[in-house]
Amino acid sequence: MCQSPANCSGDSIMVKRLHRFVSLAALAFWMGGFTFYALVVIPTGNWLLGSIGQGLVTQQVTNWMNLSGGLALAILLPAARRSRWLTASWLVMAVTLLAQFGLHSRLDALIDRSLPAVIDDSQFYRWHQAYLVAVTMQWSGAIAHLWCLTAELCGPCESKNSSS
Repeated sequence: MCQSPANCSGDSIMVKRLHRFVSLAALAFWMGGFTFYALVVIPTGNWLLGSIGQGLVTQQVTNWMNLSGGLALAILLPAARRSRWLTASWLVMAVTLLAQFGLHSRLDALIDRSLPAVIDDSQFYRWHQAYLVAVTMQWSGAIAHLWCLTAELCGPCESKNSSS
């Protein structure tokens, strides 16, 4: 794991392990929470509250998920420079998170919370589809990132400085 004996001090190894642990925990909290929400909470909420009620809950929850995503990306950034795969997957997650912030405000503008109702169904559906594409791309980037982070446990990922 260490490139030279000078970089292999006990403190250096502990710092790397601690950062890797915090990185995995941040990614697990963000993407694990998103996955649980998408697979369990949304269908259950639709069943109990209807699509509009669940949509209003999701409107609020996604603000917190996106905030946790920003924090996770900040934690993951130092490791993202260690390999091309980590850099590429980090960029996918970051760009799609930025897109989600913009799409979220578009969707918010199409919801009248006083009724509660969607103002323009066709516009809402179109922007919501774009949002779903963005989160799917983000989730895929997170899986790739997780794969490379865990692959590093057995040895370093492909180095950016390698000639291959």
